[in-house]
Amino acid sequence: DYIESSNTWFISTTIIEPSTSSGSYFGHDISMNWSGTRIAIGAYGENNVYVYDATSTSSNPWATYVSNVITGPSSPTPSRFGYSVSLAEDKGDLLVIGAPDWNRVDLYELINSSWTRVFSNIGDDIPNIIPYDQTSNVTVHSKVTTPSPDIRSNVSSLQYGFSVDISAFGERINIGGPGFVYENIN
Repeated sequence: DYIESSNTWFISTTIIEPSTSSGSYFGHDISMNWSGTRIAIGAYGENNVYVYDATSTSSNPWATYVSNVITGPSSPTPSRFGYSVSLAEDKGDLLVIGAPDWNRVDLYELINSSWTRVFSNIGDDIPNIIPYDQTSNVTVHSKVTTPSPDIRSNVSSLQYGFSVDISAFGERINIGGPGFVYENIN
């Protein structure tokens, strides 16, 4: 965490990765509330999101802090829970977490000092629209269970939740799902 003072930026604290395992991808995505007193850090390699709250009353609020861990699903593996995170900047008790290998986005709310999932959405109704040629597109809906022989791919891997963003007051959520790569279209 960096703080600006008199037009100079300095490090106020360094948050050390809590996991000792390699491949946690701690810090792949981070989000901070407007006041700078809460930070959410994704560690999708271990299906975790770490939420840190500054607790100091000194001029450096990050002199002391507490942390909470939100653990994603153990199945399917991998889900990449925590690949994307977004705190509502003005209402920092709302947190959106993306799990693109699970095609899922969860909304958590801090209720009685505990992060509780209050909404979940699986992007199974999102169509994949891809260019076929210069004048037409091919649309494949993710609910297709047996794609035609012309489309050889896993239609359940839309990567829904690849990116997430929640509005400042938490009344809107945007979700990115870049889709998947088709091996062949004839």
